[in-house]
Amino acid sequence: MEHLRAGGYTLRPAAESDIGRIVQIYNGNKPFLRHHLGTDRVSPDFLRGELAQMEALGFLSCVILDAHTGEIVGVLDYQPGETVYLSLLMLDAGAQGKGAGTAVFRAFERAMAEKGRQAVRIDVVDDYPGDLTAFWQKLGFSGEKHTLLCWGGKRSRALVMAKSLAR
Repeated sequence: MEHLRAGGYTLRPAAESDIGRIVQIYNGNKPFLRHHLGTDRVSPDFLRGELAQMEALGFLSCVILDAHTGEIVGVLDYQPGETVYLSLLMLDAGAQGKGAGTAVFRAFERAMAEKGRQAVRIDVVDDYPGDLTAFWQKLGFSGEKHTLLCWGGKRSRALVMAKSLAR
């Protein structure tokens, strides 16, 4: 994936040198970890394993950079295809609630549409208070059905949501 500019943010492929910062971002999102992985912390080795597994399955793992400072402020994982599967969009806790998630997703959405992709799919874990279903609905996603996800040995109910990119 080439670098993607997103209204003050840039996406680029994750590298080995990014692992420490990505671990900090994961570990700064304890509610996410508890509800998705059933843990409070991940290690660099866990993350290396995740990145390798994602790559083997055809996913692209990216870091989100503040375009002004160059600092990594989040991560985004997706699997290209006619319907793009967005498996993760996570921001540093300090960047949340300031429009960064919306800005990054909107730029990602535009880039995928320009590549001729037809839709974006996400699986939103929704079996806990404070889930992000409403955030994704505001971005134009609608729920289709529920599925069961298993990540790190934890099973979670998730709403399969999709958004058409057809113009």
